[in-house]
Amino acid sequence: MQASIYESLSKEHPDVTYYKREDISLILSKGLAQTCREKPRNPIEYFATWLQEYSQVQKAAKEQTDEAKTVGDLREGITSIFRPLQQRTLRNRRSQMPSKQLMIFSGSS
Repeated sequence: MQASIYESLSKEHPDVTYYKREDISLILSKGLAQTCREKPRNPIEYFATWLQEYSQVQKAAKEQTDEAKTVGDLREGITSIFRPLQQRTLRNRRSQMPSKQLMIFSGSS
């Protein structure tokens, strides 16, 4: 009987495990430190508001990062589509140039 009580007391609650995660504990520490610096009349309300605002800022930052990645991916896709066309156009223009202009264009004399 004593062993089962000890085992149940020594088990960590899942919420405690979650709060111990490095990313979560860092956020909680920042919020609590800010609450201590501000010394608000209602620290619980202040801390809760701080957590909500932090969450909103993080979501906006993630959306912005995701959007930038999407734009980069689109830019890369468009570039890969148009690069061969650009190279073909440049080759066509070079082939249509008189030989003297071609020598100047390529840097030869």
